Amino acid sequence: MLYRELRVFSGNTVSVPAALAFEAWLEHTMEVLQMCQVPEGEKRHRLMECLRGPALQVVSGLCAHNAAITVKECLAALQQVFGPVESLKIAHVKFCKAYQEVGEKVSSFVVRLEPLLQKAIAKNAVSRRNVNQTRLKQVLNGANLPDKLRDRLKLMRQWRKPPGFLALVKLLREEEEEWEATMGPLRECLDELEAGFRSPARACGFRVVSFPGPGNIVQAGPSQSSRCRRGRGRRGDVPRDGSGSLENWKHHTFCYSCGENGHIGAECSNAPNLCSVRQMRQAAIESRNGNRAWEKSHPKSKDR
Repeated sequence: MLYRELRVFSGNTVSVPAALAFEAWLEHTMEVLQMCQVPEGEKRHRLMECLRGPALQVVSGLCAHNAAITVKECLAALQQVFGPVESLKIAHVKFCKAYQEVGEKVSSFVVRLEPLLQKAIAKNAVSRRNVNQTRLKQVLNGANLPDKLRDRLKLMRQWRKPPGFLALVKLLREEEEEWEATMGPLRECLDELEAGFRSPARACGFRVVSFPGPGNIVQAGPSQSSRCRRGRGRRGDVPRDGSGSLENWKHHTFCYSCGENGHIGAECSNAPNLCSVRQMRQAAIESRNGNRAWEKSHPKSKDR
């Protein structure tokens, strides 16, 4: 009968051709042997075929002492001899110091966190009775969650009804898909607007306000250096008469969603209008350029 061939492991400090590191070899061997529908004795024979050097000596000694030893017991002995030494404290610290990485989804963080949790359980650093509560606590501490989702998970923890691993991953993936469906296209529009607005605004000496999230407004204000050159004593950066009217200044603040004046995105009930937002942005840039050109061509005389 055809079966997947096991990879070689020796346990020597000097590398052997085609031999793997212990952790990679153990994962591969356990996967293959679990798929094999053969008697225990045949599994043990296949295991010994892939061993070399000190690893083969360890398993041969165990089989000589106990002819009925199982493959699971052989692998546990090899892990104890050749596996990494990890104490209870180290396993607990690795789990508690796991945090969501930049660009990583919360659901992916939970999947990466689970092996660390299982190792901590195996070392008795975490109680099996509180495994779901412990997992949820670390997700709240180590993940960057939206306020709504964080409040929901906190309630689950307070009510002592934390979800299991699969239920938690399903919940997080549903939240991520819902966010992508609703906020993804809008976020792409904002990123495109910001990228197009940044280069011409910097060339004109303006400061660009980025878009950290919904509720922001598009605002183009003079840079710090230009404010220093024009003098101090103004509050709110509202231009004085002669350098641009208050009405023109108000046109630089508009809704980033529909492009209309008089409200912000958080209060907007209109449909998104990317074309209108682009037009308002272009009008703001042209208005600023016109004001600066007028000031340069018509300098004010200094009072004596």
